[in-house]
Amino acid sequence: MEKISFISGSEKQTMEFAASISQSFTGGEVLLLEGGIGAGKTRFTKGLAKGLKIKDAVTSPTFTIMHIYSGRLNLYHLDMYRIQSESELTETGIYEALDDKNGVTVIEWPQIAMALFDTPIKVSIKILDENKREITVIK
Repeated sequence: MEKISFISGSEKQTMEFAASISQSFTGGEVLLLEGGIGAGKTRFTKGLAKGLKIKDAVTSPTFTIMHIYSGRLNLYHLDMYRIQSESELTETGIYEALDDKNGVTVIEWPQIAMALFDTPIKVSIKILDENKREITVIK
């Protein structure tokens, strides 16, 4: 198990850090993003997308549950904040995302779906102050 910690001083640094992590992705990776509202989970995902050569604008899937982007690998960005039970997972598209071996799945608010993953990459984003974040990645 590898643990990487990074202190980001800006949204740009958060995105650059995430882009650097995505360089080693080959498909099949699952990232579980944890952090409070406004911590930078979607900003981190935007950085991953940049690293995966995705040209589309990445936005939070809060109301649609999942957005799909195409690049070097497909990126499935899910927000499980409103999912209340495991039975609702079927409707989210998560199973299709996990079946795509040329895809990377990123899940915000992953608590309901935790049992689905054997070896996820866990990303914790902690707010230190208005601009500063502590990002911890455990692979």
